[in-house]
Amino acid sequence: MDPGMEDRPSQRRPPPSQRLTPTFSDNNSGSGWFGTGPAIRGNEAPPFGLAVLAGGCASSAVDVAIFPLDTIKTRLQSPLGFHASGGYRGLFSGVTAAALGAAPGGALFFGMYEYSRLQLMSSRPYGTQWITDATAACVGATASCVLRNPAVVVQQRMQVGQYEGLSQALRGVASEGGVAAFYSGLRVSIAREIPFAFIQFPMYEWLKRLCTSGNQREITPSEGALCGSIAGSVAAAATTPLDLLKTRQMLGHARQGLLSETLEIVQRDGVAALFSGFAPRVGWMALGGCIFFGVYEQCMALLLGVYRPRQMEDEGHNTTGAPAASSAALPAASSDASPPCSASRRRRSRSRRRSPCRSSSRCSRAAWRA
Repeated sequence: MDPGMEDRPSQRRPPPSQRLTPTFSDNNSGSGWFGTGPAIRGNEAPPFGLAVLAGGCASSAVDVAIFPLDTIKTRLQSPLGFHASGGYRGLFSGVTAAALGAAPGGALFFGMYEYSRLQLMSSRPYGTQWITDATAACVGATASCVLRNPAVVVQQRMQVGQYEGLSQALRGVASEGGVAAFYSGLRVSIAREIPFAFIQFPMYEWLKRLCTSGNQREITPSEGALCGSIAGSVAAAATTPLDLLKTRQMLGHARQGLLSETLEIVQRDGVAALFSGFAPRVGWMALGGCIFFGVYEQCMALLLGVYRPRQMEDEGHNTTGAPAASSAALPAASSDASPPCSASRRRRSRSRRRSPCRSSSRCSRAAWRA
């Protein structure tokens, strides 16, 4: 092997802490729903653009698929009561607003989550994984809340029957306070999403590492769906009181601060009232987490299946000329270098023969080299 190969920058490999781009497996255990398709590592950050596309698709799919459960939960949390808010009628009221806010909100969340996670892992490669996942999830949740809040306000007003159509809801909310009315409940939404993300995503990443035996193999979308379902249901159960306060503020029935509103609910209806809509919320998050993370992992696998050949093709174009030139130059260099090497050996052997010997073993070695 040429000693100079070790000093060439093109041949150096970055340390493992810096190789945070996706890796692919060439085995047959892929990442499809039933083990087919390209596989990806659960602990490595995918490209930013792919995370945005997959997050938008996953968010749209889950918000539309289980929208009736969210409507039931919203009506149970309404101070007017379940039946007065619509009961089981019109369970898809507001689904258009939900779909319009879901895609950009999910795309922004996963884009910020994966980007923040990558930056944190690059700056602190040996830091605590749980803190890294939780911090990245909080950053993504905050950004997503700001973007999605107007759509959620319109959606929930339509869910409880305040407005019948999307255009009517938009005009009605705007007439209440202009642009600021679309951001009612933003602070409590962020206050809910931060602990929710702080619980859900570190648990999700931990369950993924548990399923893959510490990232010894690739995560499949079906496994990702199961991990997301468990993590989502646990986080939903812990943050139900905050979700109740968020719903009442968005419906326009809460005009006080969070602490004052909480004390008023407890004094009037008891502590159990803070967990109104607990069952549909946990069920919604369990089913939603299964669909959301399953679709996310499936979309990511499909997108990586397109991204990988293009990446390899680009790398081939960038490196086609250099190895050919170097490989062509290596034999010439070696042939040119061989005569000086043999001449130096002959000079060394002649000098050893002329020098006095200090031991018989050295003489025998010099004669063998000659």
